[in-house]
Amino acid sequence: NRMMVSFLPMMILLFIFIGCIYIAIDITAGEKERRTLQTLFTTPATTREIVAGKFLAVALVGIVSASMNILSLIVASQIQAYLLGEADVGMTLSLAPAAWGWMLLLVLLTTLFIGALALAVVLLANSYKEAQSYVSPLMMVVLIPSMMAAMPGVELTMQTALIPVFNVALAIVSIMKGTLDTGMLTIVAAASLVYGVLALYLASLTFGNENVITGEKINWKALFKS
Repeated sequence: NRMMVSFLPMMILLFIFIGCIYIAIDITAGEKERRTLQTLFTTPATTREIVAGKFLAVALVGIVSASMNILSLIVASQIQAYLLGEADVGMTLSLAPAAWGWMLLLVLLTTLFIGALALAVVLLANSYKEAQSYVSPLMMVVLIPSMMAAMPGVELTMQTALIPVFNVALAIVSIMKGTLDTGMLTIVAAASLVYGVLALYLASLTFGNENVITGEKINWKALFKS
């Protein structure tokens, strides 16, 4: 159970990332390669509406992917415990309703951040193949903090609660251990919301830049001034 508590946050975050990244690639770089993204910008829809629509698609797939994979892990652990005749069938099902609520909130906020960040980054690619080269660096943004959270002696503090992804991994570990510090979890949720909004703003900047959409050389100063 201790091992499960340590590595469950990494699995949850990885499932969210996998669910978000490939749909994000297909509806950005994939559409750019098929020349359908440029056509989309000739419609009456505003840039904000286009970003919102694509982000909701990415976020929905990310949430469903994480939920289904977590559910499959829980069911598999229950079946294994039943077959082995273990009395303790796992910690995940013994969580209080408040803990499940915090877990759901953190998953939603993490999906907001990862989904928006994935959209902003992979849109810079001009082809599906080029966008796939961005997967590994982006995955490190998820894997490294979640692996650090599994290290012994690492705790959720005021400082670690402000580090993106790392704070969510630590918060999930504390929830799984049954230590619900509402104050610290509120800080983690607030910080995650801020990072998610900033990532979504970055995505709106890239979608609003004509050079990015047409696949021309990107003027980075113009991108961040827009």
